[in-house]
Amino acid sequence: MAAEQDALKDRYHAFDALRAAMVLLGIVLHAACCYTVVPIPMVPYHDATTNSLFDWMCRFLHAFRLPTFFVMAGFFAALLTARTGPVGMLRNRWRRLMMPLIIGWPILVPLIILAVVFAWQRHPGFHSGEALSAASNGQDERDGFLAHLWFLYDLFLFCLVATTSHYLLNRFLPHLRGLIAKAFRDALNRGTVLLAFPLATAVTLYPMHTGTFDTSAWLLPPIRILAAYGAFFGFGWLLFGERDRLGMFLKGAPLRTAAGCLLFLPHQAGLLTLQSQPFQPGDAIHLMTVLSGSMACWWLIFGLTGLCLAHFTGPRPWIRYLTDASYWLYLTHLPLVLFFQGILAPLRIPAILKFSTVVSAAIGLLILLYHYRIRDSHLGECLSGRRYPRVWPSVPRCPWIRLSGQDQESKSNQAVQRTGASRL
Repeated sequence: MAAEQDALKDRYHAFDALRAAMVLLGIVLHAACCYTVVPIPMVPYHDATTNSLFDWMCRFLHAFRLPTFFVMAGFFAALLTARTGPVGMLRNRWRRLMMPLIIGWPILVPLIILAVVFAWQRHPGFHSGEALSAASNGQDERDGFLAHLWFLYDLFLFCLVATTSHYLLNRFLPHLRGLIAKAFRDALNRGTVLLAFPLATAVTLYPMHTGTFDTSAWLLPPIRILAAYGAFFGFGWLLFGERDRLGMFLKGAPLRTAAGCLLFLPHQAGLLTLQSQPFQPGDAIHLMTVLSGSMACWWLIFGLTGLCLAHFTGPRPWIRYLTDASYWLYLTHLPLVLFFQGILAPLRIPAILKFSTVVSAAIGLLILLYHYRIRDSHLGECLSGRRYPRVWPSVPRCPWIRLSGQDQESKSNQAVQRTGASRL
C-alpha cells in the first residue's frame, strides 16, 4: 500500500511533455489556418497570401493533435482520481477547466472579435468586398460560440462521465469493471489494441461531415463529436490502470510514428476528394478516408508516446517550464495571433514568412507576460495548480560553448524540485 501511494506521487515527465506539445501545436495550427489555399470553416480570418503547405499542415495536425491530448487528459484524470478520489478530481477540474472558461470567455471573445475586425480591415481586398468571400464558407455561427476554449468544456464533460461511470461500476458492477480492465489488459499484451481502437475510432468518424474529426464550439456538442474524442479520453483513463505496462510503447516507437505519417497520405488524398465532390457515407473513398485516418491517428499516438517515454522521462527544467506555461499560452494566444496576422495582412511577403513571424511574435510576447506577470501570481496558481518562482529554466550545456550563470541554473533546478508532484 505504501509503495502504491508513493507511485501515485510520481511525476510523469514524458506525458507532461507530450501533453504540452499538443497544446502548443494548437497555436501553430491556428496560426496556419489563415494561410491555407482552401478556406477552413470556423476560421474567422483568411489572408490574401496562401501556401498549400499550410493545407497539409492543418490537416495533419488535426488528425492526431487533440486525440493525443485527450489520451493524456484521461490518464491524468484517472491519476488525480486515485490521489484525491472522484470528488477531489471534479473539484480540481472545475477549478482548472471551468473557472478559466467562465472567467476567460467574456474577456477573450471580445478581444478575438476586435482582432478579427482589425485583420479583415487590413486585408488588401477588404474595401472591394473580395476579402469577405471566404468568411461565407463558415458553418452555423453557434459552432464558434466557445471559440478555441471549447475543449475545456468538452473535457469537463468527459470528467463528469468518467467519475459517474467510475462510481457506478465500483458500487454496483465491480465484476463488469474487472472484465473491462481485463479486456483492456489483454488487448495491450496481445497488441490487438492497435487494431481494436482504430476500428472503434473509424466507427465514430463514420457519421462525421468531413471524413475526419468534426469540431463544435457550441454548449450542446453533437454526440458524434463527444463519442469520437471521448474514446481517446477513455483509453487514457484505462491506461492509467495499466501504467506498469507503459514500457510497451517504447518498442518500435520510431517505426509506429513513421507508419502513422505514411498512413496520413491516403487519408489526405481521401479528404481532398471528399472536399471536391459530394459523397455518401459508406462510399469506397469515404471508408478509405475514415479507416486510414483512424489508423494514422492511433499509430501516431502510440509512436509519439513511446518517443516521449524514451527521451523525456527525466526532469528537464526548460521542458518543465514550457509545460507550466503551455496552458496560459494556449488560452490567450488567439487574439494576439489574429492581431499579428492583421498587421502583416497588407504586406506582399511569402505566407511562410508571415506564419513564422506570427508564431514567434505571439509566443515570445506571451512567454514574457507569463514569466513576469503570471507565473508567480494568483492567476498562475489557478492555471497551474500552484505558484512557481519567477526563475528562467537552465539551458542545456553545449560542449563547445562555455556558459556562465551557474547560480541561475542552480536556482532553477531547486525551484523545479520544490514544485513536487505532477502538474495536473
